[in-house]
Amino acid sequence: MTLGVLSQPGTPFNVFSGSAATITTLPWVLVPTFLVPLYFLIHLLILRQLRAPSAVSRAALAA
Repeated sequence: MTLGVLSQPGTPFNVFSGSAATITTLPWVLVPTFLVPLYFLIHLLILRQLRAPSAVSRAALAA
């Protein structure tokens, strides 16, 4: 998302000088199509694991 904002032509945020076709070439095309959804799913899995009660805390409560 940051790369898209920083490469918009005609705005003061245009940091990258190049055409809009730059994002459609490899390896840049992998960022929005593969890596962003993958990192999002990994974060969801981590948050799910953090919210789940662990076996150690259940055993401590039973004792």
